[in-house]
Amino acid sequence: HLYISVDVSDDVSHSFSSDSEVWKGDGLMIAIDPDLDGGFGYNGRDYVFTQALMGKKPDKEDQEGDQGEPEGQYSVRRRLDGTGTVYEAAVPWQYLARIQPAAGSRFGFNLYVTDDDSGHGASKGLVLTPGICLDRRRSLFGRGYSPELFAEVVLEE
Repeated sequence: HLYISVDVSDDVSHSFSSDSEVWKGDGLMIAIDPDLDGGFGYNGRDYVFTQALMGKKPDKEDQEGDQGEPEGQYSVRRRLDGTGTVYEAAVPWQYLARIQPAAGSRFGFNLYVTDDDSGHGASKGLVLTPGICLDRRRSLFGRGYSPELFAEVVLEE
């Protein structure tokens, strides 16, 4: 598994709205360029995951019909003291088939944390490296996506 844990300090949190046309709610976006081929724009071979606190659990019918959910284990929880959110992911290497989980393997990697203090849409965010700049409208995601600027991860034993 590729294990990722992000602990975000945030005194105000709002649940993510997956049916909104804008980035509404707090969340984490994980972007991986498995071929390390960079470029400017989403090429369809990259992996992009989002994690967020949700207002309600999807019903059984929604879960069965959703084919976009990646394999693995994911957890999003508020800190017990209410001062932030912890995002955790365990993504199986077999799901990331374009990456060989061996010493010396390389891939591009980026994280973007959205912050929505008003509950009406994320007005700011924090990015690990340049390469993800979210337009307020979710449909324009590819406009600010540049794997050329992602961090490079090198796996070690």
